[in-house]
Amino acid sequence: MGAKVSFSTRTYATSKGKMHKIRINFSDGGGNYFRFLTGKSVKKASNFDKVNGKVREVSAEPNRVLINDYLRKLKAYCEDEVQQYELDNITITSEIAKKILLSYSDSNQRE
Repeated sequence: MGAKVSFSTRTYATSKGKMHKIRINFSDGGGNYFRFLTGKSVKKASNFDKVNGKVREVSAEPNRVLINDYLRKLKAYCEDEVQQYELDNITITSEIAKKILLSYSDSNQRE
């Protein structure tokens, strides 16, 4: 099937200026993408490395280590879950992607 998990940013206008929120993207391998906010953001979109899915090492992003750790763990968890669905011949849908993200949130609250 070839489903993938990646990150990107989306710029939002706020009363204090622009905010660049980090989104997690699920691809079903067939051209469909499902995007969800991670709850993390960067000060400038250029501070986020889309290829490697992490915040660049710049002084403007003091929380980059914490954000990168969170994104690394989130991606690893989601990729494992996606792989399990693929082994069971289940195509990733928006509902399944939401379920994976909710199960990640639940598992983090138990730690």
